[in-house]
Amino acid sequence: PWDAWLVELQKGQISNSDMATQRFVGYPRMIVMAENLARNCDVVYSSNVCEMEKQVEGGWRLFNERGDYLGAFDVVILATAAHETAMLASQIPELRDKAESVEMTACWSGMFAFKNRLNLPYDAAYVLDSPLSWICRDRHAASASQSDCWVLHASPEWSQKYIASFRGRVMHALLDAFWEDTDIPEEQPISASVHCWKHAVPINPIGEDSLFIDSIGIGACGDWCTAPRIEGAVLSGFSMADRVMKHLRNF
Repeated sequence: PWDAWLVELQKGQISNSDMATQRFVGYPRMIVMAENLARNCDVVYSSNVCEMEKQVEGGWRLFNERGDYLGAFDVVILATAAHETAMLASQIPELRDKAESVEMTACWSGMFAFKNRLNLPYDAAYVLDSPLSWICRDRHAASASQSDCWVLHASPEWSQKYIASFRGRVMHALLDAFWEDTDIPEEQPISASVHCWKHAVPINPIGEDSLFIDSIGIGACGDWCTAPRIEGAVLSGFSMADRVMKHLRNF
């Protein structure tokens, strides 16, 4: 459980507060959720599937970007961003058309570590009227490095506008917005990094839990199906798992 004080923040003023909702976070890192799910699976890393070929007798043959054969599979699940799903499912209009209808926007994300703990009473905030949309104290990173670490997410609108900007400029812009929004004295971070997730936020999810074509054994899932949150992606994955299990029972 994530025992955090979450607020809404507007130009240094707390406009709303939520300490009652129970939330969860991966420990010691968010990736442990995926690692635990993959523990008993045969996972192949660093391999890009770029082409799928439907077999006459059923199932799918997969190939990488060099045309190398990756194997034959009874069922294919596309758990990727909407634009990648549309590309891979280019010959499957039932999936392609819905994936192509989803608009994805970028998210600039920054991690800033400070030597001393910042004088902020809350742990995370939704930020209003700002280049930032979310700020959060990363307790696990802070514990490991003995510093005060904050994750900053820029708003979809700001991120899309400055998607091609240099990292250094974005880093300064995010930090400037952070000081303005929190209204505390500025401090020089001891380390800083930024990353642009170019297809981070689905603006118009299709409103379905998942997509699956039982007759040919292929489906798609993700936050672009349900809601632009990690919960949306997880629930879409649960839905897809149920549909695949039903398909395999009748296989």
